[in-house]
Amino acid sequence: MFPLSLTLEELYHGASHRYRIGPPPTSTRGSDPAAAKATKTIIIKTPPGTRPGMIVRAAPGVAFEVHEVVHPHFRRMDADLWMCIELPWPGADRFEMQEGMVKFGGIGGEEVLVDMPASLVAASEGTRVKGKGMPIARGGVVVGYGDLFIRCVVPCRVCGA
Repeated sequence: MFPLSLTLEELYHGASHRYRIGPPPTSTRGSDPAAAKATKTIIIKTPPGTRPGMIVRAAPGVAFEVHEVVHPHFRRMDADLWMCIELPWPGADRFEMQEGMVKFGGIGGEEVLVDMPASLVAASEGTRVKGKGMPIARGGVVVGYGDLFIRCVVPCRVCGA
């Protein structure tokens, strides 16, 4: 079984990867021309909503296990996504403020507009944006989407947290 590392975006949209497979080498000296001819190219297609841990069978005796690459802004819990924003934002250039709202790019590439919490308590509890999480697939068909949870934290200057 081979690892198939996919980004969160590839798991969201689906992906297609091309691999060359062939027989294992029989000797450490030179290359075997017959083995080179036996090498073939396979295409691995993963549909939207593919989850980490899934096994993708590519050819007889060839299987890949899906692994999720860590995303710099989102964390995944099942079909839900979590995003933690530190106030003030070190990456504020990715966000746009509009009359008490924050606009940023969602995992699917769409713009997401969210109300700014009215208090630090509300900010720490988080904001839920329905349907802006990962696709939920059943039988290879997307039947819904998880939610996006946004939590704001204020760093503590005294304790360094």
